[in-house]
Amino acid sequence: MSKYQNLYKKIQESGGDFYILSAGTDYYIHHILKKYGVKDVKVFSNEGFYHEKNVHMNIDKNHQHYSERYGINKSKVIQDLKKEYEAVFFIGDSEPDSHPAEYADITFAKNGLQDLLLKRDISFVPVEEFIEVENFLKEKGILQR
Repeated sequence: MSKYQNLYKKIQESGGDFYILSAGTDYYIHHILKKYGVKDVKVFSNEGFYHEKNVHMNIDKNHQHYSERYGINKSKVIQDLKKEYEAVFFIGDSEPDSHPAEYADITFAKNGLQDLLLKRDISFVPVEEFIEVENFLKEKGILQR
């Protein structure tokens, strides 16, 4: 978590906003953010709740970001963020991330997402660690050194 914490803090210190976009459930995400004292990070994910010894998702089919396949349509979230920001950067690592990668200004791809994006001819910056994202943003003058 410390590598991630460092990146989100540096983005915020440089005047940027940091979001978490997940096709999983916000139930776990909010617990992790609280555990590590992460503040001012908005989460776009499927609403989750604990009931009868299990985590369930509350999927709203009328929500503007609804997806029948994933619950949340990450592409729509990225498209909405692009209306608010000059540039939207996206980090992903798997198949559900291949769809919003088309809409981000720059996508940082980890693991299996790299091969998926190559096959779909979608440009990306290959990374393995968050420090590589941080260094890229510093080199481009987006993050303070």
